[in-house]
Amino acid sequence: MRNARRIAVLGAALLAVSTTPSVVHAGTAPTGSRHDFAQAIKETVFIPTGTDSDSDGVEDRVRVQIIRPATTQRVPAIIEASPYHGGFGEAQHHPADVTGTRPELAPWTPGRAAEDIDQYPPYWDNHFVSRGYASLAVSTLGTGGSTGCPGTVSPEEIKAMTKVVEWVRDQPWSTGRSAMAGTSYKGTLALATATTGVRGLTTVVPMLPVSRWYDYYRANGGNVGPKGYPGNDADMHIKRVLTRSDPGICSGAIDRMIARQDHVTGDHNAFWAERDFADRAHRIRASVFVIAGQNDWNVRPKQSLDLFRALRANGVKSRLWLTQGQHDDPLDVRRQEWLDSVGAWFDQELKGIRNGADREPSVQIQRPDLTWSTANTWPAPGAVPRTTRLAQLSGARETGWTDDPSRTAETLVSSPESYAPGRSARLFPPVTGPTRISGTPSVTVRAKVSGPSPYLSAFLVDYGPATYPASYPTSMRTTAESWCFGDSAPGNTGCRPLKEFTTEQKDFKIITRGWMDTRNRLTPRHQTPVDPKRTYTFRFDLEPLDHIVPAGHRIGIVLATTDRDHTLRFPAGTKVTLDPAASSVTLPTTTR
Repeated sequence: MRNARRIAVLGAALLAVSTTPSVVHAGTAPTGSRHDFAQAIKETVFIPTGTDSDSDGVEDRVRVQIIRPATTQRVPAIIEASPYHGGFGEAQHHPADVTGTRPELAPWTPGRAAEDIDQYPPYWDNHFVSRGYASLAVSTLGTGGSTGCPGTVSPEEIKAMTKVVEWVRDQPWSTGRSAMAGTSYKGTLALATATTGVRGLTTVVPMLPVSRWYDYYRANGGNVGPKGYPGNDADMHIKRVLTRSDPGICSGAIDRMIARQDHVTGDHNAFWAERDFADRAHRIRASVFVIAGQNDWNVRPKQSLDLFRALRANGVKSRLWLTQGQHDDPLDVRRQEWLDSVGAWFDQELKGIRNGADREPSVQIQRPDLTWSTANTWPAPGAVPRTTRLAQLSGARETGWTDDPSRTAETLVSSPESYAPGRSARLFPPVTGPTRISGTPSVTVRAKVSGPSPYLSAFLVDYGPATYPASYPTSMRTTAESWCFGDSAPGNTGCRPLKEFTTEQKDFKIITRGWMDTRNRLTPRHQTPVDPKRTYTFRFDLEPLDHIVPAGHRIGIVLATTDRDHTLRFPAGTKVTLDPAASSVTLPTTTR
């Protein structure tokens, strides 16, 4: 608890700490039998999409399950589009270990269709229908009763979602205004649809979204997967969610995706450009409420933080929450505070209610002691990039290493003042006061590289004892208790198990990391061979972050080849010869 109190003090020193919503909203409340959830109207429709993604000559249709108040008044809609309503199909994960000279994909044959179950049921209906909203659960192309083929948020999937928004706009029960919301893939669809500027889509709430698919499966030319799934690629998602009645019809679509995603080189191309939504922020007309998990190494924080910067740069009305969660729904992280905040946001954006929602801070950041800091923008305005040569730093000071892909990131960064194989570790002096790293760090590595692996990996570490939310695979524990966040009806409960953060005392924490394929040192769009006899300069960004380093702690930078959690694992033996005087690390830091 001593460390928790210290972190709380630090947060107060650098930002205004808020553990409860800073604005009391006069939002809408359930309004009697007129909006009685038990009497709500339920219907299922199939909406034509204007696409033929399975090339069968028949227009694709998506299934939409609607629940709306039994009222003659027009109501706005909250739309959650999901590929998970049909559960999951069968597919073997791609190998992370490269046994030959090039990465390979696991074989796949169409399996049986999955049961029509709701793997991740939405919760918007339980809370919002009685408050005067319609809730729509949409099954995306090729999933959960919809026809067509999934596409990892393909242009066809996006077009299908615009058709749903347009359909809602024209319904006699609708005000013509809708929101799209959801976590992960569902939030990604919301964001992607917003980039079309479709009329009627007034606000989107992408929670843990992918704003650039290239940055989900790649990094600077390298195949870099989400934590726990190294080696995976965009085709894997299609295979897992393909739950329509005759999945084999999508074999051709999958083959085309495999060819276009280019798993072998990992280069950026037109396939990935189609799925870059942060670069289309200037097309967004809707307001955007973004949620990110600072410890989320599935959909990494870069996805939301880069998106927020792009939204602000293009004048899009936006809000950001950065939690201490991993890939966790804010309903579990912040419970009632989340419902109050997003409810006020919807009331304001969809109903035009002047409830003070705009006075809520634009940026809220949860610290490791689970208190919340507030700000008007991100990164911190005073965070100035500062560059330090590796030769100026202390530590083990290795000037080279030989790759050992069996070593985990935690073993690579431990004991930085001692020699350890497979890495080079450097340490800054102890910080004399709380130091905030806010933004995107980068490294410049001057080195020779010789061997089978093309990767460079970098780890930024906070060395010093502190209490943090527990590490992967989860930081939240499911308790024996439950809590009810909304109304219940037979077969549709508005309750869920109560989750809470668990913490652990650690001597160090990897606060961010980054990767590069050395063959893509000039551009992520194509490879240039590496001559093992030549010395090159490799520069790449790490994942953005917002972290406060307590007084007395030391910041460390550790360089390696393979990051076992994320990169492909080539055979051991790659040798890196480092020039510390020409290598550096740049950190955006402030003491305010």
